[in-house]
Amino acid sequence: MRSLDPMASVTGVMRLGAYAALFWIALVVGRDAARAHTLLWTLAGAAGLYSAYGLVVFWSGNQTILWHEKWAYGDALTSTFVNRNSLAAWAGLGAVAALALVWEEIVRATGIERGLFRIVGQLRGRAFLSIVVLLVMGAALLFSHSRGGLLATMVGVAVLVLALAVNGRGRLRSIAKFGAVVLLAGGALFVASGQGTASRIHEPDITGSGRLNLWRVTV
Repeated sequence: MRSLDPMASVTGVMRLGAYAALFWIALVVGRDAARAHTLLWTLAGAAGLYSAYGLVVFWSGNQTILWHEKWAYGDALTSTFVNRNSLAAWAGLGAVAALALVWEEIVRATGIERGLFRIVGQLRGRAFLSIVVLLVMGAALLFSHSRGGLLATMVGVAVLVLALAVNGRGRLRSIAKFGAVVLLAGGALFVASGQGTASRIHEPDITGSGRLNLWRVTV
């Protein structure tokens, strides 16, 4: 078997092995409900802090990464990361975790059987905290201008909603309403903060940068 870049291939295999190991650890830890809950809050909280820091830097001029002068992606939010796609992946993972926590708090606080649109006024404490963290990460994701990160997050949200439906935590109608609310809220956030990402979606830079030729040769 040949490779275009043998060393990069070895690095890629090692990276995939690390992903598999992390998945296995999360699977083992998540078998306990209390640990799974703690893991979700830790992930959402950490990604929320990174995103909040990134927003502060972005709105203050976007000139630094921590104490270093920024040398790449000067027009995009990257937080403590150099590459905007890395920040987008991190914020997207946190957003999916926060979305799961929002659903959990809704079920815990009111019981989803009472109807999703009738219980918003009864949410308190951790539910609102989850929503605020979710909005912060959503804004950071959009200001990163990462198309791949946005697509991956959308897939993750869809898988979460599907998992809730399969798991049976609530009626399918309530889960469908929840999915619709998430879709509408995401659309509103995109309209408010996603102009940069939208402009990149329509840019022909994929063909101009030679990516298609590289992909074709790889295949």
